[in-house]
Amino acid sequence: MKITNPMVFQPTCLNDFVIGDKGTSDTLRLILDGTIPFPNGGKTGILLYGPVGTGKSALLKHLPLFLEHRLNPEAIESYMKIVTCRHATTSQQLRDSMRGAELVPFGVNYHYFVLDELDQLPSAIQADLKVIMEHKQSVFVMATNHIERINAAILSRCHVLAFEPAPAEMWLPMATKFLADNGVSGIPDDALLSVIERCNGDARNITHMLNDTVAKWPATTASQPQSAPPSPVVPVLTQDSLIIG
Repeated sequence: MKITNPMVFQPTCLNDFVIGDKGTSDTLRLILDGTIPFPNGGKTGILLYGPVGTGKSALLKHLPLFLEHRLNPEAIESYMKIVTCRHATTSQQLRDSMRGAELVPFGVNYHYFVLDELDQLPSAIQADLKVIMEHKQSVFVMATNHIERINAAILSRCHVLAFEPAPAEMWLPMATKFLADNGVSGIPDDALLSVIERCNGDARNITHMLNDTVAKWPATTASQPQSAPPSPVVPVLTQDSLIIG
């Protein structure tokens, strides 16, 4: 069956993200609603750490605008600069990629620097980043798969937040809505949960599984009126009937 509503992730707030660690989601909410002052007390960074595929990179790209909204609810953009850590192999390259961090921003409250895969910065270059993070006009949102490779001085300047795989139950509402939007209904929750669990919290695999399920769902099932009884195939649907890929 053709996918009529592909899963295009367009979050507008923190609640649109599936975050497995309650402590992390609580801290982010308190920062975003202003309860926890940020930047403040020498902490100018937010560092997410955890396994591959948990959604760290996706959240990084949206945090600057969410943070800007605290002080300017009408903001439609933020001054965001993405720094490719694996390309910053010298101190000069890092400084060039973060030029302007010391300047007062125009039209927004802060400069926002996004550094994914922070562990790819050599240790000597991380020491330079520590100095740049002293600029009060800038905020640094970062992520790593290897927290043990990050300079202790950088960690001290950050809210360090775990980003572990979310349990299948947290993905279920999003998965059910996506399937329903594409005409797929009647899959028992326990069957869908079992398949999501096999994705081990990897957002990319979950998205692929859902798209694949829609593509292989019988067109006759999708064309039935919602009030019609489930197709005979539905009651016997198990995790083996769905595709992870």
